[in-house]
Parts: sequence; structure tokens; C-alpha cells
Amino acid sequence: MHVRSDETKKSRPAFNGSWRVAVDRAWRSPSFRRRFEIECGLSPIDETKDEQIDSGEVAAYYNQFVAWATLTLGLTDQVPPFAQRGYD
Repeated sequence: MHVRSDETKKSRPAFNGSWRVAVDRAWRSPSFRRRFEIECGLSPIDETKDEQIDSGEVAAYYNQFVAWATLTLGLTDQVPPFAQRGYD
């Protein structure tokens, strides 16, 4: 018996990297970033500006984005153990 490819996609469990892939895709989406900024009341950042990098602003923004995107995308059950702090 052969299994159709569309059947395997439906039944395949989420792989470990799916949380990271989904969050990275959201990070690269201008519309998703704008939604995050609006909902969280944040201003856009320039990830290439040394001042924002050195001050920790970029890291704080990114960490807040990851937490927000994880909750918004409904991915809390896929967060790997090393990143679970704050999702309990």
C-alpha cells in the first residue's frame, strides 16, 4: 500500500525546528513586525545601528518579539526546553 504525499503531511508530527522556523519567518515579515510594534507599543528598530545594538535595544526588542510571536502563532507547545522560560 502506498501513502499519498498529502496524507503524510497531515499526520506528520511537528519537528523540533518548526518553532524556530516559524518565528524566523515572522521576524522577516514586515507586516508581522508592524503588527507586533502596534500591539506592543514599540517603535521600529534598525538592527544594523551600532548604538541600538550596543545599548541592548535590539536584543530586548528581539526577545520580546520572539515571546509575542510564539504566543500569537500558537506555538507554545513547540518551544524547545532551552527557550521555555516564560511560557509556563
